[in-house]
Amino acid sequence: MESAPTTPTLLDEKPGLSSPLTYDGSTIVSARSPKIRHFTCRDKYQWHKRLGWNKTPKPSPKPIKATIIRKLEDHPIGYPRQAAFADSDESFAIYRRFGYLHARLLMHRQDELRELEEKLGGVDTKDNRDESRQRRLTSRHIDDVLSRREEQGVESRGAESRSAILAQIEEKILKYENTKPFDTEPGQLLQQSQALIGMNKPPVREQKSLQNYLENRQCLCEAEAAFAYHKEDLVTLRPGRDHSFVDAFVEDLLKRFPCRPLKALFCSKETASKSHDPKVRYFTRGRINAFVTLIITSIILLLLVVPIWLLYHISVTLNTNRSNVLCMGILLVATLVFSAVLSLFTKARRHEVLAASAG
Repeated sequence: MESAPTTPTLLDEKPGLSSPLTYDGSTIVSARSPKIRHFTCRDKYQWHKRLGWNKTPKPSPKPIKATIIRKLEDHPIGYPRQAAFADSDESFAIYRRFGYLHARLLMHRQDELRELEEKLGGVDTKDNRDESRQRRLTSRHIDDVLSRREEQGVESRGAESRSAILAQIEEKILKYENTKPFDTEPGQLLQQSQALIGMNKPPVREQKSLQNYLENRQCLCEAEAAFAYHKEDLVTLRPGRDHSFVDAFVEDLLKRFPCRPLKALFCSKETASKSHDPKVRYFTRGRINAFVTLIITSIILLLLVVPIWLLYHISVTLNTNRSNVLCMGILLVATLVFSAVLSLFTKARRHEVLAASAG
């Protein structure tokens, strides 16, 4: 007697499953769940992929590009190299402000406005003397109506109307002093002159550096290189810093002693690659600022610690009468030194120095 074919069963149970598994030839099937996994050769790669056995290698990161530095020697001698030199460091951004030309333009516009002002005053005086025309001074509408009649020839007397004079004044005064601070149209002579006067003057050492480069490299002809010698007309785009006196001292010290350890300490490789000229020396601005900050911090610490230590030492070792006199003298000297440090090492104003010393 033949027995009915039965589905083969797995004797072992998968750990972690609540029911036995059956095998239908290609798939493991649970008695309570749908198909779980395929074990065919076709799906072997998917299992390995899910288990993380066949991870595809990540693409290697792209190499980081080096910093692009504009070198002076890469530009031809002339305006290209001079422009590269002016852009290589903020200390060399020195230009003329042409204060004389601004003054000439301002005086020209000023005199034009003076003539129109006198002309307007003459019209007002003429209308004030004639009783029949005095109402034109009290009403703009009446003045405009009568002015239009005069322009049309009804009552023409050969004189320029008040509205026409005011229109000319408006045109001239907008060229003289622009009333719109964010207007980009021409007509900002007065504001531009004020901004130029407020710009910082370049220090003598920076002017000398510019002059030396122009003389040694001769990038410009003599007539066009003469701008560097207009000492009173030069301005710098470099912003002023609080401790510019200390900066100047450190920079002068580095220029006087151009040894390799100091150059390696205050000049990075990128900064040094700007030029291979031995007469042109660059220093990294951030490193100089950090060194100057260290100097200022040390001075402040000394000004705070030394007077306190002296006062304590005097109060312990000397008698009362003599110690009081010495303490007052130490306080006076410490206050004077503190005020001098504020005045020399910072750009504090007079009232700021007075308030800091009194505190």
